[in-house]
Amino acid sequence: MDPQPLVFNRNNPVTVSVERVYGRPHGVRSAVAKTISPNGRVIVPHWTAGTENRHWNLWNRELLAYSSGLTDSFLEVGLRGPRLLETVEQPDGSFELLLEDVAGRTGGELTIQDHQRINRRLGQAQAITMVMPDNESEPGDQAAWTSLPWLSKNWIRQYASTRLNGPTVYSEESLWEHPVVVEGFGTDRHVIRQGFGGLYASANKWFNLLEVLPQTLCHLDFWPNNAIAVSDGTDVLIDWAFIGWGAVGEDPGNWIPDSVFDHFVEPEDIDTFESAVWGAYRMGLESHGLDRGTVELARLGMCASAVKYIWLPGMMVMNADHVGPTAYGSQEGYPLHVVFARRAPMLVRLLEWIEEAERSLVELRSDFPWLP
Repeated sequence: MDPQPLVFNRNNPVTVSVERVYGRPHGVRSAVAKTISPNGRVIVPHWTAGTENRHWNLWNRELLAYSSGLTDSFLEVGLRGPRLLETVEQPDGSFELLLEDVAGRTGGELTIQDHQRINRRLGQAQAITMVMPDNESEPGDQAAWTSLPWLSKNWIRQYASTRLNGPTVYSEESLWEHPVVVEGFGTDRHVIRQGFGGLYASANKWFNLLEVLPQTLCHLDFWPNNAIAVSDGTDVLIDWAFIGWGAVGEDPGNWIPDSVFDHFVEPEDIDTFESAVWGAYRMGLESHGLDRGTVELARLGMCASAVKYIWLPGMMVMNADHVGPTAYGSQEGYPLHVVFARRAPMLVRLLEWIEEAERSLVELRSDFPWLP
């Protein structure tokens, strides 16, 4: 059978192709063949392949994560990566990863119970791998990951600060009167423009906070398209290219917004969905003995991770004349003004997260004087 192309982020030059292949390796009915390269074609300037160990988009990090076994770090709580079946180095320096073809529910097929279970398990796992900033105790076996030199570090800072357009789009009010912006964002466009403009100005504060909060092993591309609920009761996470250091709470801080931005959750269900996901993640943290104060730090990390999205509404406004596919992986998607309308409530919620983080910082400093 011919290879079957699969959906992936074509803006990232690290990933050359992702296909379902048949009869490879020998004796395997089907596998997922993912080809990664340091020399992929750059389509947009803010997606470039990194060659330095800590770079947010290090080109061979996913290969290292699979071959080292790090993708099974969360196995004891029922989360795992797909099995690496074979690695094939190509003459041009790229690598083909042949991965287990995992069947199950993913993306929009996930039920609310799936969302909760996956986030609860992640909370359990990240409580185990957590490293407190005071370093009062020596890291145990569960913190051995901290010695790996190729893990990403300061990922949100690197990612958010390399996006295009920058803060000027938030000061140019006329751009926000484009018909698509007005129809899609409605009156929320004023709140979004002013709020994200202010967030851009204070971004370093939130980057710094995320980097001093309790750290744990984070997936950092944690969203429904990268999770598969398997019939055997396990959950499989794919796309480990960004794995590295991150604040406790940072991963669910990506899962919740991306679930709305990519239309897996209806905008009117944000409150219920956030409560379900955060509640499950918190339960996972608490099940491994984290005290109330540390759990509150995790909530602070989740809220502060909203800074990852400082670029998003500005990019949307700058591309308000876009014609063509609007969904992930160049799929068709909703009309552009509908995308704006469906994303607006989550953008406003992210600003509310930052407001909550401001309040939490004041309240938590007495117990955690090392907070900035």
